[in-house]
Amino acid sequence: DEYRMMKDDKPVGIGLLGCTGSIGTSTLEVLANLGPAFRVVTLAAGRDGAKLAAIAAGLPEPPALLACSLQQPVRQEDP
Repeated sequence: DEYRMMKDDKPVGIGLLGCTGSIGTSTLEVLANLGPAFRVVTLAAGRDGAKLAAIAAGLPEPPALLACSLQQPVRQEDP
């Protein structure tokens, strides 16, 4: 299968813009089903900061960057 990683391969980093919309959430589901070959490293949303934070919290590894066009930044608490 072309999406399977070799033992020493690193996952492909994915930046997802519009992650809170229907296409973004569908994309996250597809990535989750593809397994460890892909890793979400960046998430961005237009307005829904709460949903953005919830999506980030549900990922296996926290993304390196969260971005939302709110007046106040969305921050993810360190585990």
